[in-house]
Amino acid sequence: MSVPVNSVDGLATQFMATHILSFTPYSIIYYDYFLTLSDEVELFWLHPDKFNLFSYLFLLNRYVSFFGNLQILIFGLIGRIDFILQSCRASHIYHMVLLLVQQTVVGVLCVMQIHAIYQSRRVLVFLISIAVIGVAVACWSMYALSTDLPYPVVISPVLGCSRVVGEAEGFYAAISWTGCLVLDTTVFALLLYETVRVGRGVRLLDTMMRNATVYYSILSLVNLSNILILRFASVSFVVHHKPPLQV
Repeated sequence: MSVPVNSVDGLATQFMATHILSFTPYSIIYYDYFLTLSDEVELFWLHPDKFNLFSYLFLLNRYVSFFGNLQILIFGLIGRIDFILQSCRASHIYHMVLLLVQQTVVGVLCVMQIHAIYQSRRVLVFLISIAVIGVAVACWSMYALSTDLPYPVVISPVLGCSRVVGEAEGFYAAISWTGCLVLDTTVFALLLYETVRVGRGVRLLDTMMRNATVYYSILSLVNLSNILILRFASVSFVVHHKPPLQV
C-alpha cells in the first residue's frame, strides 16, 4: 500500500524507497562490466591493430558509462553531509549532460548497426535525421529544465538531495526522452522487419537474439514507461541519479 506524500512519514518512506531502488541499475551495470571484462581484453585490447570506428565508439560508450556514473554513485553513498542547493543543482545538471552524451553515443551505434544491415543511403539519412532531431529536442528540454523552470529540491541530512518533479518539469523531462523512444522504436521495427524477412521457423528467435531485436524491444518499452511516468504521475521525487543506459 502506498503512503501519501502529503505527510512527513509518506515523504520519508518514498524518499527512502527511491534512494534504495536507484542503486539497483548501478549494481547491474558494474556487475556486467566486470563480468565481460575478460572478453573485452581478449577481443579488443589484445588486438589494437584491428581497432576501427565501431571499436572506439563501443569503448567510449562503455567507459563514459563506467566513469561518468561513478560520480553519481559516490555522491549517493556519501551519506550525512552538509548539502547546499547549488551542489544539488550542479549534480542534476551533470547527470542530464551525461545522459545526453550516453544517448548520443548509443544513437550513433544504433545507426551504424542498421546501416551495416541495410546498406541503404535512404535508411541512413532517415535514421540520422531522427537522431539529430532527438538530440536537439533533448538539448532544448534540458535547457528549459535547468533555467526556465523552478527547481525545488528536498534536502535530507542523511540521503542527500532529491529534485521534486512537478507537472511542468515532468513534461519537459518526458519530451527529452521522446527522441530516444522514437529512435529505439524505429531501430526495433527495422531489425524486426529484416529478422522476419531472413529468419524462418526455429531460426527466427535465434536471429532476433543475435541481431539485438529483443534488446531494442525491451529498451523501447522501458523508455515508454519512463515517459509515461514522467508525464502522467501526479507527484514524483527523483533522486539525483537515474538508471544508466548502455549498449
